[in-house]
Amino acid sequence: HETAVYRNIVVPPGFPLTTGMGLSLGYKVRNGNFGDVWSASMAQSKDNYLEFAGEKHSLPKINGLAKTLLSNLLKTFISGSGESLRVGIVSPVYTLPGFVFSLATLMGTLKGSDCVPHFLSSVPRQNLNIDILVVDTWNDILMLNGSQDWYKLIIVCDSEKPQSVSFSNVVSWSSYIEDAKDDFKFDYEPPKDNSDDNAIMSYNTNPWNQTTSFTHMCLVSSLAAFIKSFPLDTELSEKDHLTFVVDESERSVYSIQIWPKLLAVLLHGGSVSFAERTKLKTWKQFSKNTTLLSVTGRSSLLESLLNESTSQSLFNRLKTAWAMNLFSEGVFTRVGEFSENFNNLRCVYLMNEIKDVEQVSSFPSEVPQLKRGRAQGVLKSTQLNLLRTLLGSRVVSELYSPYTLVGPIASTNYYDYRIFPPQVDATFACFGPISTSLEAKLVDTESNPELSVDKRQGMLCVRGFTIGKPVEKDRLEKALKLVEKFDGGEGWMPLLGVFGIWGQDGCFY
Repeated sequence: HETAVYRNIVVPPGFPLTTGMGLSLGYKVRNGNFGDVWSASMAQSKDNYLEFAGEKHSLPKINGLAKTLLSNLLKTFISGSGESLRVGIVSPVYTLPGFVFSLATLMGTLKGSDCVPHFLSSVPRQNLNIDILVVDTWNDILMLNGSQDWYKLIIVCDSEKPQSVSFSNVVSWSSYIEDAKDDFKFDYEPPKDNSDDNAIMSYNTNPWNQTTSFTHMCLVSSLAAFIKSFPLDTELSEKDHLTFVVDESERSVYSIQIWPKLLAVLLHGGSVSFAERTKLKTWKQFSKNTTLLSVTGRSSLLESLLNESTSQSLFNRLKTAWAMNLFSEGVFTRVGEFSENFNNLRCVYLMNEIKDVEQVSSFPSEVPQLKRGRAQGVLKSTQLNLLRTLLGSRVVSELYSPYTLVGPIASTNYYDYRIFPPQVDATFACFGPISTSLEAKLVDTESNPELSVDKRQGMLCVRGFTIGKPVEKDRLEKALKLVEKFDGGEGWMPLLGVFGIWGQDGCFY
């Protein structure tokens, strides 16, 4: 009642999956953790930077802010209970305060500190045992309705405190970073018992109040898989500039999913920018420095670009048609590129979510019936090639389960420009082979007897090193029951409602 186990061709059966960075610990090999990555990034740091809302900040400045913030937090709250100080972060990671708090608390998860981030999609409406709450504005404080008593401290990322707020446990974040200075080093020595590699990296609460924990191994495994995804002679370098086009409606997704790509680019000496979709009115405002672009698959920015292509001059339409023809033959060309802003752009990553994210995160006991039709916002192969033509760039389509796994489940190849027949495009979306950190299989389900594993069809199950663990006791029990049902005692996690087919090419459709 299951297909063969499928892997990425880069890690054939018998070879180990991508588990991390393969660092040495004496005579042993270890996977590494956030501390290794950030210390190496700081050692590589020269002129690279992080950009928030159009304002550039050097890596030493960010590092200094985060280290000062962590030090001041730990001085204020010395935990004697043996439990880590849990910091609930509502402020989005694509703002300077949100990023600094995220970075500081990630540093706090390493041995010798006593802190762990808890990324939140909104201000909690129930007590999640959080010690410190970090919010955007003072308006958030006015809407707490008594819940301010749940926290030892509430930190606001807005500097000016209104007179109407009189809570004794509410402060501005500026008071915790006043003595911050640029810091060019992050010294990290791994513990001899290797405990940091498997320690909790973060907790993540999704919009349906379900919390999942992720370890450092989830992070480094996904990060290493991203680095490995670049073909020969196209590897990451200090010339790379990664831009995330972020959308307020997706803010909780970024808190965990930006880290593998962001840290991989910084690790190679590159720079990273965050551009808010609402402030990008047109593609002409796009940063000319960008070499790598990450955008959600259903972003209105993509729609605006595809719509712009219909109003081009006759000459430009001829160039587009010629480029589309070359792409369909497997030949990459920049002849149809419609703006000089994209001269440096070399790859676009489309973050597509699985169809029913809440269903997969909640682990219901019954397997749902297959809903026919493509997921909303997933581009067809002809649209993907039009995007490649207009941007003069590679386009990689990724499939995410954003609150249960770090990084993509599967992603298309850097060199894949195939155009599928219309009947295939109308029904299926191709997401390429499985990530090198995972292996996958399709299984039969009682509620969908028309899908047969004999034809390589069924519901997706994955196992590997980027999967999170449910925190709530009842949700964990549900997950374990489901695992037992489809697992056979081999550690498979079913993604309920994610149905597909394995192609003859080893790709997941």
